[in-house]
Amino acid sequence: MMRHLREVNVDNNTVGWYTSTYLSSFLSESLIQDQFNYQTTISKCVVVVYDPLKVHSFSSLYFTSLLPSSTSFLAATRLARLA
Repeated sequence: MMRHLREVNVDNNTVGWYTSTYLSSFLSESLIQDQFNYQTTISKCVVVVYDPLKVHSFSSLYFTSLLPSSTSFLAATRLARLA
């Protein structure tokens, strides 16, 4: 699909993914694992978290990514589980 978009001169650069949350309760183990999986394939990947209940305030969007030290720790933990 990305190749076809490139052929018709459409921007095909993936920079991350998005999710929604309920009352800013988005920090979970699954979100961290999903971000780690994305960030191992796309090094500068970000996650955009949208809170529809805070749409009238400035804090309805959150942008985050994992620090390099966090990704190395998660990679080491994953390797330790496999061994």
